[in-house]
Amino acid sequence: MPGKTLLRTFVILEIVLTVIGIIVCETTADSLPQPLQDYLAQDAEAELASDDWLAALLGIPFLLLWFAASIGLLCLWRPARLLYTVAALGGCALSLFLGPTVFSAAEQFLSDLASMIPGVIIALLYWSPLKTTFDKPAPPPLPVPAN
Repeated sequence: MPGKTLLRTFVILEIVLTVIGIIVCETTADSLPQPLQDYLAQDAEAELASDDWLAALLGIPFLLLWFAASIGLLCLWRPARLLYTVAALGGCALSLFLGPTVFSAAEQFLSDLASMIPGVIIALLYWSPLKTTFDKPAPPPLPVPAN
């Protein structure tokens, strides 16, 4: 499979897995044991703490950056490589502010899959022949003065 097609496949797969993960999160909470359901209900009703606000204030721009960078990668837009890398690394760092989380097995499976894909995408962007698509073009050669 050519590099551009492979990159686009992984970008689309990441978006699809993210959407499916959100749907599974909303539909499988009832399958959790009652104490975990109670925890989720209590967490949803709790007042937002300062770290929740910080995660939201930082998370929303990173989410928008990730989405824009993903579209940019699909279009092979040169700045998308850096934007995607920043969004992926920033998203990992933001997880430190999320606190304890509860997932169903299906949601955890999808989350694990979706977490691996940025590594594959970044590897394709920086260490494959596709790298040249996102590198700055070489400056044109200087003209040779006429004698």
